[in-house]
Amino acid sequence: MIERGAYTDLESLVRQQYGAFGFSFLPRYAVTSLLSGKHRSKLRGRGLDFEEVRAYQFGDDIRNIDWKVTARTRKTHTKVFTEERERPVLVVVDQSSSMFFGSISATKSVAAAELAALAAWRTLAQGDRIGGIVVSEKALKTVRPQRSRNAVLHFLQNIVEINSGLPFENNTESSHTPIAQALAEAERIATHDYLVVAISSLDQIDDRVIRSLIRLKKHNDVVLGLAFDEMERVLPESELVVSDGENQVAVDESDSKIRSDFHSHFTSRMTSLVDQLRGYGVPIFSFDTEHPVADQLRHAIGRR
Repeated sequence: MIERGAYTDLESLVRQQYGAFGFSFLPRYAVTSLLSGKHRSKLRGRGLDFEEVRAYQFGDDIRNIDWKVTARTRKTHTKVFTEERERPVLVVVDQSSSMFFGSISATKSVAAAELAALAAWRTLAQGDRIGGIVVSEKALKTVRPQRSRNAVLHFLQNIVEINSGLPFENNTESSHTPIAQALAEAERIATHDYLVVAISSLDQIDDRVIRSLIRLKKHNDVVLGLAFDEMERVLPESELVVSDGENQVAVDESDSKIRSDFHSHFTSRMTSLVDQLRGYGVPIFSFDTEHPVADQLRHAIGRR
């Protein structure tokens, strides 16, 4: 097994291209997708993009007649479509200080970086344009979608540069989280018919983040990936001290109630978020810091 650790590097993220197969976030490919079924984008329709309106010609499909233009001009006009050949993908990845946590194999920031790399390489292999936004408390870097390997490498380098600055103290006072800032930037870029893959953790999802995801979903497809560490879900069965930075509590091996409450709190928050966003057609999948992210992706949204 390849050692992952607390930080990532460009070589590790480039290596992810060899594992970027057997899954797709998009429903138009022949693999199971998070966006299939009721999550399929209404904008995509028949898999065609509108191109123009022109005068009706013999043999045109009457179902494509533009009745508004026809009524205005008093001449029959039809809508012309071209086959949908690509879907710009924008990956938004959280590299804030809260992501710098991991108890076994890697930090959440590393796991998130790996997922972003997998999404980027998979998108490029499928022939679509790929761009990305990387955010922390100190920086926000954007690469607009392009269909090129250089764009992927630029995006990955941005991740490495911001990741290498962890950990740091957040001395800036802000009314929202870094991922909220990144999603606001995504709203400016993803105006229509994009796929937005947002990657963060459960403790960073606040009301402002949810509102941004809902607004993006109105004209795009949106997927939310949540990184978590096993210790955030289940406390280890050993003596430990838990602190929120101001207060602390000692947990001994026999204190099963605290462990049960801890697990229930995580589960209820995750279930509540999934149910809330499911109502808006925003699918969520979670991935842990212990196992290879590519394997988890293929298990969650790969071929059956």
